[in-house]
Amino acid sequence: MPGRTRRVRVIALALFSFFAIALYTRSGSTIDDYRDYAERTLEKSLRRGGSKDSGVGGGAVIPPDVGSEKQLRLEELDATTSTFREDVVTTSTRPVAQAVPSTTKAQGLPQLEALKTTTPTAAALATSATPSPTSSAYVGLPAITDDDSIPDERGEGKVNVDIPYDRPTSSAIHWVSMIEHFPVSSTIQLPTGKASSIPTIQHKFAKSANNGADMDRLRVIKAAAVHAWYGYREKAWGHDEIMPLSGGYKNPFNAWAATLVDALDTLWILGMEAEFQEAVDLVATIDFTTSPRNDIPLFETTIRYLGGLLAAYDISGSKHTILLDKALELGEVLYGAFDTPNRMPKTYYMWKPAFASQPKRAESRVVLAELGSLHMEFTRLAQLTGKPKFYDAVARITDELQAWQNSTRLPGMWPTLVDASGCGKPEQVDHGTTFSTPGGDGYMSTEQPVRVDISGKVMSQAEDEVNRKFRDAQEKLAKAGDARTAGGIVGTIAKYDGSRDATYDKPESDSYSAERNGGIVGKIQVEDDASHSNSKRQLDDEPARVRTPPVKSVLHNITRDQETTRQHSGSQHSLSGADVCIPQGLGSSSRHSSEGFTLAGMSDSTYEYLPKMWLMLSGQVDQYRSMYEASMDVVRKKLLYRPMTKDNREILFSGDLDVAVNHSSPTKDTMETFKAVGSHLVCFTGGMFAMAGKLFDRPEDVEIGRKLTDGCIWAYNVTATGIMPEDFFLVRCADQKKCSWNETLYHEVLDPYHVQRAQAADLNYEPDMPVLPAVPVPATPWAAIPATPTVPDLNKRQLNVADILVPAPSIASVAYDPNIREVAGTSPEKPPQTDTLPKPPYAVYTPPPPLSHAEFVAQKIEAERLPPGFKSLTSRAYILRPEAIESVFYMYRITGEQYWRDRGWEMFTAIQGVTRTTWGNSAIHDVTQVATEQVDSEESFWLAETLKYFYLLFDEPDKWSLDEWVLNTEAHFFRRTG
Repeated sequence: MPGRTRRVRVIALALFSFFAIALYTRSGSTIDDYRDYAERTLEKSLRRGGSKDSGVGGGAVIPPDVGSEKQLRLEELDATTSTFREDVVTTSTRPVAQAVPSTTKAQGLPQLEALKTTTPTAAALATSATPSPTSSAYVGLPAITDDDSIPDERGEGKVNVDIPYDRPTSSAIHWVSMIEHFPVSSTIQLPTGKASSIPTIQHKFAKSANNGADMDRLRVIKAAAVHAWYGYREKAWGHDEIMPLSGGYKNPFNAWAATLVDALDTLWILGMEAEFQEAVDLVATIDFTTSPRNDIPLFETTIRYLGGLLAAYDISGSKHTILLDKALELGEVLYGAFDTPNRMPKTYYMWKPAFASQPKRAESRVVLAELGSLHMEFTRLAQLTGKPKFYDAVARITDELQAWQNSTRLPGMWPTLVDASGCGKPEQVDHGTTFSTPGGDGYMSTEQPVRVDISGKVMSQAEDEVNRKFRDAQEKLAKAGDARTAGGIVGTIAKYDGSRDATYDKPESDSYSAERNGGIVGKIQVEDDASHSNSKRQLDDEPARVRTPPVKSVLHNITRDQETTRQHSGSQHSLSGADVCIPQGLGSSSRHSSEGFTLAGMSDSTYEYLPKMWLMLSGQVDQYRSMYEASMDVVRKKLLYRPMTKDNREILFSGDLDVAVNHSSPTKDTMETFKAVGSHLVCFTGGMFAMAGKLFDRPEDVEIGRKLTDGCIWAYNVTATGIMPEDFFLVRCADQKKCSWNETLYHEVLDPYHVQRAQAADLNYEPDMPVLPAVPVPATPWAAIPATPTVPDLNKRQLNVADILVPAPSIASVAYDPNIREVAGTSPEKPPQTDTLPKPPYAVYTPPPPLSHAEFVAQKIEAERLPPGFKSLTSRAYILRPEAIESVFYMYRITGEQYWRDRGWEMFTAIQGVTRTTWGNSAIHDVTQVATEQVDSEESFWLAETLKYFYLLFDEPDKWSLDEWVLNTEAHFFRRTG
C-alpha cells in the first residue's frame, strides 16, 4: 500500500507539473499561436460556406486574461509582403460599470453607481489611431469560439444578440487600428474658403405668447416621451431596444445601448437634463471596440450611434467631451470598413481579428442608401476633430456617385442596388454553373463559354486547359455509353432530355488550380449535388459549385503593386472566377434583371443628404447641389404621381420605376414599368422637397413638398385607426392637373378580370343539369369484400367523389387456391364481370354561379378593408415611423401655417391611442382594424425621431431653428458652420 500511494503521488505531481508548464507556455501567445488561430478559424468558416474574401480590413487586438498588462510582440509576418506592422498597443481590461441605475430619494432622479472605467480621451485615440509603418503590434488571443465563423458576406442584418448587459468584457475580442492595405495617396480636405450666402429656410414667425409654443400640447407630448424613456430605463437599461409589452429587451444593433444613444439629443431638447447626464455617464462605459456581433452594420451604426453622439455633443454646448471622445472611438472603428482598393466601404464590417486583417473589396450588391447615407456624420466628425480622413472617406463616395449619375439606366438617378466592388464582370447569361469571383459577393453564371473583349483581346470564359479536360472526360463517358453528357460540357451543363431532371457529371479530374484573387493559389472543385449541403447563397438546383480550400495562412497578403498588376494585366481566369476584375467605378449589380429606382426604402437618405451636405459645408461644394437638382428633375418627370381620391384632393405620391434592358433590341433599349406605390418611408420627401426648394430657389419644389406631405396626411386620415399603413398600392391619375373620382375605373382596377371570369363560367356552367341520387348496386358476395374505389372518366366539375364512387373488388382480398388452374385468363370461381357504377347521367355537383363584378368588388373591399382609392395593402403595420410627422414639421417651419400643427396633433393622438403600453409604445399589426394587435417592439427611432418631431412641431419655432441646425436622417441635430 505505501508503495502504491507513493506512485500515485508521483503521477499526480507529474501531471500537475505538466499542466502548469503548459499553462505557463500558453499564457505567452506568439505569432505561431496567431497564425494557428487564424488558419483554424478561416478553415472552419470555409467548411461552413464562407470565403477568404469575406474578411474585411481594419485590425483587431484581443486583450489577455483579466488584469493582465502583458505586451506580446507581433513580429514581421511575411518577408515578401512586409505589411502588418503596427504601433505598440498596450491591452488591458475595461470592466463595465454597474448597469442598473439606482434612485436617490433626495433628488428623486436615477443615479448611476460610481464609474469604474477610465475611457481614453480623443487626443489619446487620435495618437494611437495612426500606426507607424516601422513599429510593431502586440496581440494576445483567446480560444476560438463558434462566433468566429465567417457569416454571409452581406452581413447579419438586424439580429438580436441575447446577452445580459453587465457581461464581463475582459476576455472579449477587441478591435484596434492596423496598417491599411489600400491607403489613399492624398486626402480630400474639408473646404476652408469663405462660406456662400445661404438662403433663409424658416418662416419669419411673428412674436406671440410663449414665443409661439403650444404649451398644452407640448406637455402631453413630453409626458409620452418621459413614459417611454422611463420604461426603457427600468426594463432595458443599457440594451438596444425595449420590448414594451413584455418588459423585455433586444440587442439588434451590437448591444451598445442604441435607444439610449439615439435619444440623447431628444432628452436635451425636452429639458430632461438630469436624465441626459445619467445617459452620458452610461455612454462612458460603452466599449465600441468590441461587440457580441460578428459584424457592424455600417449604415445603422453611423446614423444612430455616431450621429447620436455627435448631436448630443453639439446640442449640449460642446461641454461633455466624453461624447466626442466616444464618437471618435467609434469613428476609428468604422473607418476600417473603407480600406478597399476603390475605398468603397464594406457595409457590414467584419471587425474580428481573423477577418479584419485581410484585404477585401466592397460587395457587388450594396443597398444604395447604405452607401450614400454616411456623409453627414463622417463630415461632422471631421469638422469637430480636425481629422480630414473622415471627410475624405465619404467625399470619395460622392465622387463615384456623381461620375455614374448620368450613365445609369435612368440617367440622373441611381438604382437601389449598386455594384461597389470596383470590378467589372464579363457579360454573363442567367442560370447554370456558379462560382465565386473577386469583388465581394459577385457570382458568375454561365451556360455556354462566353467570349469577352478585354483590352482588344478576345478571351474565352472557358479556358483552353479546362475545356481540354472536360472534352477528354466527355469522350470517355460517351465511349462508355453514357449519353447524359452528349452535347454539353462535362461537369457544367448536361443536355436535358425532358423526361427527368437534368443530370450533371464530374470530369475525370475533379479540380484544377487557378490563381485566386490576392495571389493565393486555390483549387476549383466541381462536385455532385449530393456531396455536400448548399450554403445560404446557393440555389437548390445548382449543378456544380466552386470552392476554395483553406489557404496556407490567412495572414498571407499581397502588395499594392501586385494588386495594380492584376487589375491591369488583362490576364483573367474567367471560368474559375480568378482575376476577373475589369477596373470600374460604381455600376449595376445585374446586367440582365431589371433595376429599381425609387425615393423610398433602400434609396431614401442618399437623396436626402445631398441638399443637407450642401448646407453643412456652407454651400462651398456645389457638387451636392448639382447632383440633387439633376436627380429631382428625373423624379418629377418619372416618379411623382397624383392618386385618384374620392374627395378629388390634389396630392402627390412618389412611386417606383423598374427599368430593364431589352437585350433582343440591337440598340439595347430600356423598358420602364411604373408602380403606383406608396409607403410610410417615402413620406420624408415632402420635407426634403420643401427645404431644398428654399435653399436652391426652386419655389415649385416647395409646392411639391406641400402636396407630398398632404398625401401622407390623407393616407393617415382614411384608415380606421387614423394611421398610415407601411406599404400599399394606389390608382394613378392619367393627368396630375385634372383628376376626378371615377367609380367605374376604380372597380376595374380592383377586379380587372371580371369579363374573363364571366366568359369562363358561361362555357362550363350547366344550370339545368339534374342532380340525381346515386343508383344502388345489388348486393353480391363480391360487394362484401373490402373495396378499392374506381373512378370513371368524369368531368372535373364533378367534385363530390363520395356520390359517384362505388366499391370495386380487391384482387388482394380474394383467396387464391394454387390447385385450381385458370383457363384462358379466368378463374372457375370468378363471377361474371358487371358494371359497378350507375348508368349515366351521373350525379353531378353544380357550383354556385360566379360573383358578379359588383359583388366581387364589394366583397374584396370588405374582406381586405381597403380605404377608397387603395388598390391593395401590401403591409398594414405601423412600426412607430417618423417620416410623415417629419415632413409636417418641416412644412410648418417653412410656411408658418397652423394647418400643419393641427394635422400633426391629429396624427399624435391617433398613434398614442393604439400604441401606448405599460412600458412605452408598441408597433401595431394592422392599421385598418380599430381593435388592432400590438407587436412587442419599439424601435429606437420612436424616442430619437418620432416623439422629437412631434415635440418640435409645437415648441418655440426659433428655439431650434433650421437656419442654425441641420438634421441627419435619424433627426440628430448638427450645428451648421460658417
